[in-house]
Amino acid sequence: MAEKGRRLLWPKPGTVVVEEYEIPAVGSDEVLIQTEVTLISPGTERAHFLAMENTPQTFPRTPEGYNNVGKIIAIGENVEGFREGERVASGANHASHVLVKAEKVLKVPEGLKPELAVFFNIGAISLQAVRKATIELGESVGILGQGLIGQMASQLSRMSGGLPVISIDLIEYRLSLSRELGSDYLINASKESILQKVQQYTDSRGLDVMIEATGNPQAIVDCFPLVRDRGRIILLGSPRGVSESVNFYPDIHRRGISIIGAHTFVRPMRESSKYFWTWKDDATVVLKLLNLGRLRVEKFITMKLPYEKAEEGYKLLLEGKGNILGILFSWE
Repeated sequence: MAEKGRRLLWPKPGTVVVEEYEIPAVGSDEVLIQTEVTLISPGTERAHFLAMENTPQTFPRTPEGYNNVGKIIAIGENVEGFREGERVASGANHASHVLVKAEKVLKVPEGLKPELAVFFNIGAISLQAVRKATIELGESVGILGQGLIGQMASQLSRMSGGLPVISIDLIEYRLSLSRELGSDYLINASKESILQKVQQYTDSRGLDVMIEATGNPQAIVDCFPLVRDRGRIILLGSPRGVSESVNFYPDIHRRGISIIGAHTFVRPMRESSKYFWTWKDDATVVLKLLNLGRLRVEKFITMKLPYEKAEEGYKLLLEGKGNILGILFSWE
């Protein structure tokens, strides 16, 4: 085992470097993982990287990464159920070696490639929002924003019984992926009226469920007329900023609309219940779906870079081009 590891560091907003660090000793309830691949979480990491509103403002700091796949190289004395050499997934950061409590480590199904398994946590975040939508078979579902998290929400909504599932974005490239991955209808908001198309695709009824996956405060307001009376709006994207254009009585109160916050931190810690599952249970489901090929993510891999080129990856993230979805870092 190497005495020194490598990890990414944000010394100041908008800057990333690779730093050396000492690999810590393994605690009794921990496993030490040698990372194979990590994935940038586009929305979260971009916001934190730029110190946007509703993010910590302290630097230097490690990135807000939480998609890590690697192999166990050491096991704490009280840990059972794992073995050295086993491939596992965790919410650990962008680093060559990560120390994780065993209870927060998931086994990767045998045969599932690490480049696909690493999407497990983004998938789990999308899944908890889809669960909170309480979709019944035959209910119409719109997903606003077709980045990584919205793409997965579209697929999971369809699996949950959404009919139709309508994917909405400004970028044709993303919508073409949504079509390929099973969305029933597409709306290009840069070319078409979202409201007119939603009315067309729902027989003038409006959406039963709208999942907002952009985090744009104004986009949340724009969702109000798209849902039917007593419809549900699910806030999957983390809002950055405020909107002062809400008229609560006609837009929400009079129509009985429910607005449901779906941050992944709002989960039960130990035991799942209906529509409200633990992170570990949701992440396990996502790994199974990935392994069976029912949740498809291979098209989301835009590039895989060696960790030494992390600066290039974050630069592409900041440019915000529509054809950039999954940026992976290799640590082997």
